Amino acid sequence: MADKLESEVISLWQTAISELKLGIITKDECMRRIYQADAMLEEDQWKIIEALRTQAPDNERELARQVADLLEKELRKGSGTA
Repeated sequence: MADKLESEVISLWQTAISELKLGIITKDECMRRIYQADAMLEEDQWKIIEALRTQAPDNERELARQVADLLEKELRKGSGTA
């Protein structure tokens, strides 16, 4: 799932950059598309964190919670919301 999303995002970036170079879109539109694609990746990361917290087997739940907490901390730090 993550690989497919990553490939899709890279394709969106490449398309936006190509269209900018060809003069089809403005620099502002290019940046909007890139930020939109980045948001897709971040949303996917939040889904993974939530799944770790809610879907781990009972015998792995504490470890999964700790990993989810670490991932959330890094994601917030990276997005400037920490």
